Amino acid sequence: MRIPRLFLRALAFLLVGTLWATGPITLPRTLTIDGITYKDIVYVKHDDSRVTFTHASGMASVEIRELPEWLRKELDYDPQKALAAEDAAASARRAATQQQIHDAQTLAVRHAKEAFLEQAEKTARPILATIAEVRPDGILVDANVQTIGLVSRTVNAGDPFFPKATKTIQESGPVDACLSDNPSGKVFIHTKPRDLVDGGQYRGTVYPMGTSTYRDDAGEKHTIPRFTDSKDEAAAYLDQTQRDEASHLTPGGHNP
Repeated sequence: MRIPRLFLRALAFLLVGTLWATGPITLPRTLTIDGITYKDIVYVKHDDSRVTFTHASGMASVEIRELPEWLRKELDYDPQKALAAEDAAASARRAATQQQIHDAQTLAVRHAKEAFLEQAEKTARPILATIAEVRPDGILVDANVQTIGLVSRTVNAGDPFFPKATKTIQESGPVDACLSDNPSGKVFIHTKPRDLVDGGQYRGTVYPMGTSTYRDDAGEKHTIPRFTDSKDEAAAYLDQTQRDEASHLTPGGHNP
């Protein structure tokens, strides 16, 4: 279908008029704002409150209200819109700052937790112990246990000229150990309920967590070493202990 020539002329006139009305904004080649002189200015963009331009030394963004009145009109400056834009920008900056602070704190907490987990891992002790008593939140076990350590073993030296020659090697294996300064005493292990019974065997990896107090059947109070089978709990204990020491406080005991 052929478009009428008169319609094309009208459309061209409208487009030219629109381009003229929204033509590029031209800023003065030199401006002095707040005592700073910008040269070789080239307009980049503007919003309701600020105008951005390049200049001989780089790029700048200044508030439109600082410009001459005729230039403010050129940029369609509206004080109300400018104030709203400035408030929005300030709110965005505050939100960004708060987010940065939050991210930094989160990262610091994560790094601290990882450090305490590594520290707790160094204290890990795989043990095999005899259960003296199952309690609601853990078990009392005899202080004497077996753990994993270096065991010496005599083996053939592998010398073809001396077939009876031997040598001593060290390898990982179960060794007798004691989890307390009192070999005939007890230690408490904080653990989740499971199929544990008095007189049975407990096998697991434990981490030291200070001391606990408990009363025996006669009502006598005892303070004994405390362990946990949770590395996360051990790391949290180390964290709290460090906080207490920093505050010149003595960590309190735990009751099994």
